[in-house]
Amino acid sequence: MVIRHLMITLFAFWHTTFMVVRADDASAVTFQSEIAPLFKQHCFACHGPAKPGGGLNLEFPPGIRRGGENGEAIVPGSLERSRA
Repeated sequence: MVIRHLMITLFAFWHTTFMVVRADDASAVTFQSEIAPLFKQHCFACHGPAKPGGGLNLEFPPGIRRGGENGEAIVPGSLERSRA
């Protein structure tokens, strides 16, 4: 449960903060380098490209924003409204 909250928080933080960071900023957090590996390790077994449980595919940001059969799973900037 703690890991899920951490991943949701990281994604929400990345989405709301680092979307505006310049591309030449080497210290910027990116989905591919920071968030995707966490999802792959902890979430893809049930919500990956091969098995999107409940229609939720965590492989790419558009699928995450779209959510699954029960609506949004991660609401950028809102841990309270995000599902874990």
